[in-house]
Amino acid sequence: MLAKLGKFMRIIGLDTKIVDNSITDELVIQQAVETNRVLVTMDKLLYKRMKKKELKTIFIDTDILEAQLIQVINSENIAFLIEDIDNPISYDSRCSHCNSLLKTIAKKEVKGEVPETTYTSFEDFWSCQNETCGKIYWRGSHWRGIRETITSINNSLVKIARLKALKSKEIQSNGIP
Repeated sequence: MLAKLGKFMRIIGLDTKIVDNSITDELVIQQAVETNRVLVTMDKLLYKRMKKKELKTIFIDTDILEAQLIQVINSENIAFLIEDIDNPISYDSRCSHCNSLLKTIAKKEVKGEVPETTYTSFEDFWSCQNETCGKIYWRGSHWRGIRETITSINNSLVKIARLKALKSKEIQSNGIP
């Protein structure tokens, strides 16, 4: 139910396992425990079961991707601010398909692996480090949307941090511990 969020979490560098919707809640819980992962879900019953077992979980209450990402980042207190948006290696971007890290790849190595128009139009390429996946990435037409989302998240997180700092100062100035 949150596959798009999961893929975007990978794009921004968060180690993310996306589970198949066909597996049972019990198996989801078991996998979360075995891999020491935080479960991110929109399923209220699953969330309550995880909380009851005192397992790490985040309940997502919106369908808006940027808001979902902000919920995850804030819930886990992840230090997040991507400064070099155009360089996926700078923020440990992961393959949106298999979750492996990306590596820079020389343009000459993708000749014949990407469409000819892509090869002639772009200079920078990245590939999945998982040899069985090997997906190749470039800043194509989809990149503008990804960049806008990352910029929006960065801006929102800066605003949230400022509001938290103001609130903290206000509490301190009012003498409330």
